[in-house]
Amino acid sequence: AAAAQRLVAIAPDDPDYMMEMGWGAQNLGVVQLNGFADPAAAQRSFETATRWFARAAATRPADGVIRREQANAYGWLADSFYLRELWRPSLAARLQQYRITERLYLDDPDNVETAYRLAIAERSVARLSALVGNRAAARPFLARAYRRSQALTLRDPRNSEWLIFKAKVECDILHPAFRPSATGLDIERSVISIHSILMAQRDPRSAELRECVERINS
Repeated sequence: AAAAQRLVAIAPDDPDYMMEMGWGAQNLGVVQLNGFADPAAAQRSFETATRWFARAAATRPADGVIRREQANAYGWLADSFYLRELWRPSLAARLQQYRITERLYLDDPDNVETAYRLAIAERSVARLSALVGNRAAARPFLARAYRRSQALTLRDPRNSEWLIFKAKVECDILHPAFRPSATGLDIERSVISIHSILMAQRDPRSAELRECVERINS
């Protein structure tokens, strides 16, 4: 971060140096959030990162890498609010992440990594919308995240990252705030199947589904 400050002092209009400023602030924020458990300090760092990425994006509006990093910074910012149960500012940051990622996806709909990032943002917006009491707004975001997760796992059924994400979305759907009466049983079977696949692969992330599976089996 200090080296980036020296660079941007030399050439303040250089978007590459702006990106270095953004990355430096974001990396400091990650350490503050995950290393020192200081989400308030992390929030300030992530806000700094979003500003630098926005400046860089203004100079190169067609640069997908810059916009992807900008969206990622908003995701981290949302986490810094979420850990303090500040649901509304967390939702606002996730919506920013969603809007940027949706534009990236519309520019390149065949990019599966962007589709996955968009699904993650949609699921986060849905969960936070429910937490602030807006279930009507939450449902279409969760439905879109689910459709994307289905498309991704159909494309590559062996991708464990996409499988576990699909199962997590399905667990959200099974929550009373979202549960559809017609498809609940099929979704329960899917969660159990994915959990079994991960267990057979000795994937430690199978533990992330244990609570959901126990609820289904209870």
